[in-house]
Amino acid sequence: MNIEVMIPVVTPGVADRLLESIESNTILPVVHIIDNTSEGLYAPSSGKFEIIRHRSPFGNTGVNKAWNWAKDEFFRIADVGCFLNDDIVLNKYYFENLVERFKHQRSIMALVPAVQTESPAVLKHTRTGKLEKLIKRQGCCFALRKTLLDKLPSIPKDLKTFYGDNFWLEHSKRLGHHWYIDQGNHIYHEVGVAVKALDLREELGKEKMVFIDAMKRA
Repeated sequence: MNIEVMIPVVTPGVADRLLESIESNTILPVVHIIDNTSEGLYAPSSGKFEIIRHRSPFGNTGVNKAWNWAKDEFFRIADVGCFLNDDIVLNKYYFENLVERFKHQRSIMALVPAVQTESPAVLKHTRTGKLEKLIKRQGCCFALRKTLLDKLPSIPKDLKTFYGDNFWLEHSKRLGHHWYIDQGNHIYHEVGVAVKALDLREELGKEKMVFIDAMKRA
């Protein structure tokens, strides 16, 4: 099973920590880095997995344009496309747990991990656990089968930072595919690093109305 990852990077020091956690994984993906830094000089390397670097054509903005770009232009060999924020850390079985679920439960099209926010030092490295339907969106880390991703519409351009994950979650449901949370597959999330760095919090209320409008029209 081929896994490709995309990571929009605003904060290189934090992203380095994520890449180190990918290196420690028992299964290694292909990683697409979207350099969304002001300097445009973030070019990490790894001796363990392939990193494909892209310079963001969108300037310093939220993740939704990057997600659309990845959906349309990346994941050429992927069976599963993973969308990761740069402010997370993966447990060492993260990709192995994904493969286990997607290989043996063919009806599952979308997975998110169990998120903890205490400290990366106490991140749980556990095998896949109880599956539950995802009720509320979770966009810092999610994985979609390519067959589902290809069916999803692009996120509306007025949604720059927020509600892109909600948009794809709701459209997935309309296609008959719930997203599931794997309670045994843990990640750490620092929460809101890029939003703070780009000062985008004020967009939240406006984008909520855009999202509601878009779903009414869909």
